[in-house]
Amino acid sequence: MNNFDWALIETLFHQAAELPVEQRAVFLTEQCKDNAELRAEVESLLAHSELTQHIHGIVDQASYSLLEQQQNQTTVGQLIDRYRIIRSIGQGGMGNVYLAKRADKQYEQQVALKTSRNILHNQELLQRFKTERQILANLEHANIARLLDGGTTESNIPYLVMEYIEGLPIDEYCEQHKLTINQRLALFLHVCSAVKYAHQQLIIHCDLKPSNILVTKDGQVKLLDFGISKLLDNNSGSDADAQEFGQSSILTLQYSSPEQIQDKPLNTASDIYSLGVILFKLLVGVLPFAGKAESLKRTILNTQAPLPSDRVKDQDKQFASTFLVPNLAKLSRVLQGDLDVIILKTLQKNPALRYESVNQLAQDIERYLGKHPVLANPVPWYTQAQKFILRHPLNSGLALLILVAVSGLGTAITFQYQQVAAQRDTANFEKSKAETIPRFLTNMFYEIS
Repeated sequence: MNNFDWALIETLFHQAAELPVEQRAVFLTEQCKDNAELRAEVESLLAHSELTQHIHGIVDQASYSLLEQQQNQTTVGQLIDRYRIIRSIGQGGMGNVYLAKRADKQYEQQVALKTSRNILHNQELLQRFKTERQILANLEHANIARLLDGGTTESNIPYLVMEYIEGLPIDEYCEQHKLTINQRLALFLHVCSAVKYAHQQLIIHCDLKPSNILVTKDGQVKLLDFGISKLLDNNSGSDADAQEFGQSSILTLQYSSPEQIQDKPLNTASDIYSLGVILFKLLVGVLPFAGKAESLKRTILNTQAPLPSDRVKDQDKQFASTFLVPNLAKLSRVLQGDLDVIILKTLQKNPALRYESVNQLAQDIERYLGKHPVLANPVPWYTQAQKFILRHPLNSGLALLILVAVSGLGTAITFQYQQVAAQRDTANFEKSKAETIPRFLTNMFYEIS
């Protein structure tokens, strides 16, 4: 073909390449008409281009996987800065966590070392990892795992070093130690304290779940993993990152709020919802909603959470023994009322209908434990009186005795007064009769006369 023909072939090739595969045949028929040689040349270039792209894709993927494996590979005994890896202790969407120890012989210390994964081609993940490191650096609370150190590996992978928490997820701890309802609530209050502190620092955790809340052997609660946390400070520039992460598979769906699932803007109410799911799990033994991904999403968005007191009736009979109560009916009665109302308030679909703050949630739990009326459940005067008696049984009993004694004394005094009055009336009547009869007889005598 002449130069004009090659120019035409190149033009047709680029035009066809931009079309969907199923539309190319029609396009070539219209453009080439009866010129079979022209069409064959264009189709040959298209086939060669697709093969080249496929090969390049395979090579790129293999190269990426090899490089990622090389940079992310962390093995037992490997030295990262001053820390030597002992073993893997966790893995998540943001990174891998290892048990490590200091290797510089300055002092003995076991730590949790977290390295970020999939960093090379994902600057967003890199930014989130750095954000988590900064968030942890700003948090100082007894119930939040502390950041100890941080840096970058020789392969240019960022890492952070946290205090190593040897403990169980809070739900497993409660089951293993056979904690009662009140003991579980008391433990949950420490979780509220940690989340309340984070909110005061303008941080939303966004991934609250039992596996991120460990309890040590001595019963100390530690909140972990701020990897997808959201900063409420608008000047931080991280809102967009957090919102993007709300759309990813990093979320644990069972504990995610409706607004997280719908990728709506988040605030502290989202954490309050997750706390409600955790509390439901601790007190009932199961989650309020179950199902596979898409079905579970629809349920969370469209179905009202069940009453904990009703949900517990569906459990196996052996479940009741974990709460040290005689039977499920007794457990249901314990949950019925205030605890039902507290949990359902946290699980409202509309964030505005939940507790305004974690502090309000904690206060209602404290009121329940102290046998005070909870703010989420307005009660009539006689119920408040009943709760007062339950809170102060000794004083209430003494007051009742005094009331009975005073009432009895009043009755006795009234009775005696009535007797005296009756006696006085009788005496006056006899006196009056003694005076009246002679006067009556005298008057009759004068009238007869």
